[in-house]
Amino acid sequence: MTLSSFYLGKYQVTQAEYLAVMGFNPAYAYGVGDNYPVYYVTWSSALKYCNLRSMNEGLTPVYSISGSTNPADWGATNDPDFLYSGSDDLSAVGWHTGNNTPYGSKPVGTKEPNALGLYDLSGNVWEWCWNWFDQYSSSPSNNPTCPNSGSVCMLRGGSWNNDVYYCRIAYRTSNTPSSRLFYFGFRLCRSGL
Repeated sequence: MTLSSFYLGKYQVTQAEYLAVMGFNPAYAYGVGDNYPVYYVTWSSALKYCNLRSMNEGLTPVYSISGSTNPADWGATNDPDFLYSGSDDLSAVGWHTGNNTPYGSKPVGTKEPNALGLYDLSGNVWEWCWNWFDQYSSSPSNNPTCPNSGSVCMLRGGSWNNDVYYCRIAYRTSNTPSSRLFYFGFRLCRSGL
């Protein structure tokens, strides 16, 4: 499978970044601070943040719900092939139940990055994805697409509240778009310019 070039945030979206765009910080009790990843974020809140940030930065918003990119209208590399993002040793690159003392999320970027210089792709907080969850299909191998609708959205990466199995790069899960849990966050992604 190949993808056209794109940009991916070096870190998960922090509480300070979320507060600056959305005007509030939903995180509490499981690691709080400007440099901690934001959590207790729904899928639609992540989309709203991304579109508002794009608008603030003079970029064209990309996420569309019911045909609109305006959140006000919504109402609501594999070489080497590591088990985790950047290593076969999860403790080197991510926070999980086996190395998480005290219990809770940790400031972003405190573990080793992967080969692309990206942090926390395995562990710390689950990351909402744009995709509706579905079984892998026989879609094209170049820029495959996801279903246009569904009932649950995809999450990747695992969290500080999971054991190593759930933090593998191959693992994916899903939840309803309205779910807001203490280990759900997200990361920015943008198409290449």
